[in-house]
Amino acid sequence: MASLMLHCGSGPADRDRLYGVKTPPSTDTYTAVPFSVIRARLVAAAEDRRLLVCDERWGLSRGDSRAFGVVTFYDDDAPDDLAQDTTLGMAVGLRASHDRSLPIGFCAGGHLFVCDNLCFTADGLVEMRRHTRNVMADLDGMIERVLDVLVPTFDA
Repeated sequence: MASLMLHCGSGPADRDRLYGVKTPPSTDTYTAVPFSVIRARLVAAAEDRRLLVCDERWGLSRGDSRAFGVVTFYDDDAPDDLAQDTTLGMAVGLRASHDRSLPIGFCAGGHLFVCDNLCFTADGLVEMRRHTRNVMADLDGMIERVLDVLVPTFDA
């Protein structure tokens, strides 16, 4: 079960709005990462594992400088009766900011909760990474570790 709660000033956002958020310039000590890049790299890595998006929910707050999301996947190799069952616990929670208030965060597992009050938890794995100089080099590794938690256990 994956939940996204928006009640502390955030509003729901679709993918187009998320992709339209302007990314601030980077500095010597802070590397801004577009929300669209985080989402696109997560989805591409999941698709490489034949995990396809069946649902995604996004929220933006503080003038679109903070993003919160939950992306639910299904296993393209699963039997037809299980293929798009969103209750199987294959979801990744995300959060990030452009106002330097939050590190990039991913969480995954059978149960996860992402909230704009900064609650960010999962029963599988929670990974955080500050927006320092090498964040882009570390992003794909973070995503791979998070997706490793979603290994489906289907028996044919």
